[in-house]
Amino acid sequence: MSVHPSARYTVWSVLIGGSLYSTSVCACLQTQAQRFMCVKTTRAAQKVAWVNYMLIVAMLFLCAGVGFVLFAKYSHCDPLLAKLISKPDQLYPLFVIQTFSRLPGLTGLFIASILSASLSTISSGINSMATAILEDIYKRILKQSTVTDERQAIMSKVLSLAIGILVTILAFAMSYLGNNIIVIVFQIAGSFVTPILGVYILGFFAPRVNSRSILIALSFCLLFQSWVMIGATLTAKQHFERDGRLAVFADECLHSFNSSTRIATNQEYFHQA
Repeated sequence: MSVHPSARYTVWSVLIGGSLYSTSVCACLQTQAQRFMCVKTTRAAQKVAWVNYMLIVAMLFLCAGVGFVLFAKYSHCDPLLAKLISKPDQLYPLFVIQTFSRLPGLTGLFIASILSASLSTISSGINSMATAILEDIYKRILKQSTVTDERQAIMSKVLSLAIGILVTILAFAMSYLGNNIIVIVFQIAGSFVTPILGVYILGFFAPRVNSRSILIALSFCLLFQSWVMIGATLTAKQHFERDGRLAVFADECLHSFNSSTRIATNQEYFHQA
């Protein structure tokens, strides 16, 4: 229940920040808006939204369950403290290798599930970004009457390819960052999606505000959020005991060499299979 601003994981940060972030993602982003606009009626869009919300809640409960299992298994043998892994992102794959190594195929199924989920999310995001750039920037630079359907299709493919290459480069760059990948994602997404939620709320309750004023306010808000995000990433030093995480130990770990050898043997087994 800490309210210290340097603590990242607290009840209040999850309730307040998580609620604003989830509302922004589920209601205001282009990836969701294009899904709502694909149906014929408002009633159908509401059904799509409710189904989406229920599935997201179920997914969050599953993720929380995975976290409970990982903490129960590694609370007295933290692989990060034992130098078995170098990043927190490697904890879940390590758990899968150690737990399901005796069942051939499950490790591959786990990797395939991650890749399929990532590809579906990335594809919809790339398509949304390409559509937004095409409709809001490209068509406004040129006259709409001069943009044929064939030209729009070509530009959409070119934009999708360019964005895909950029995303791939950023994915490689992320591997060199020392921070947890989920922290980086929430920092970047939270800095940009919540101002969009503010624009939506302003449109609901203050419809007289013109688009120019909203654009200026949104620009200043994005600059401020970017300044806070970059400053927190470059200068803030999170102390482990003040970060809101549960305490973990390495007192029950086996020797790191023996553990590493066992993991390598499992990987060789799956490679040979």
